Amino acid sequence: MTINLADFGIDRLNRDERMELAIAILRSVAESPDVPVLSDALKAELNRRMDAYERDPGKVLGWEDVRAEIYASLQK
Repeated sequence: MTINLADFGIDRLNRDERMELAIAILRSVAESPDVPVLSDALKAELNRRMDAYERDPGKVLGWEDVRAEIYASLQK
């Protein structure tokens, strides 16, 4: 579903009203009890990765390095 501002009349709001609405929407999402449930397999993988990090934090790559590796692999 594509959401269009005109479908909800949001296009008639001024800038400040749209900002206020956006903040209200984000707050409602943050307050939502709908927390995604992690599978046992995903929890185990996250725990494995955290354990590996705690054993040797120096082996962690920063985002810039990860991104560079991804771009380099796509150029091949």
